[in-house]
Amino acid sequence: MTNIRVLLVDDSNIVRMVIAKQLEVLGLITDTAADGLLAVEAAKAKDYDLIFMDVMMPNLDGMEATKQIRALEKDGKKRTIIVGVTGYTNRTDCINSGMDDFLFKPVTIQQLKDAILLWCPDAALNVAAQL
Repeated sequence: MTNIRVLLVDDSNIVRMVIAKQLEVLGLITDTAADGLLAVEAAKAKDYDLIFMDVMMPNLDGMEATKQIRALEKDGKKRTIIVGVTGYTNRTDCINSGMDDFLFKPVTIQQLKDAILLWCPDAALNVAAQL
């Protein structure tokens, strides 16, 4: 298993299940959250190295959740890489909200692997993983 802590945030049970399985194949243990409110609470409770954040969610969307997580970091919380994951929003909006990167759905295991290695180059991944 890898040495990085990942939070996967998406309001769709199916999307969470698929991406979590892809991350598992890469060797990652992943916490999940079903909306932005739960993501902010998870970020308060635990230090993550990487968050894959859906953008359009009920209760609190991914961009607002990102802003709230960034506010926690201004108060001394460890900075977390946040990668937006959506099919509906443009990259500029995600970056302006404080996200570090952006992936379009549907996300492939190769895209996840590339993002992880870009932002967490010391991650011990199963680099031969294929789905």
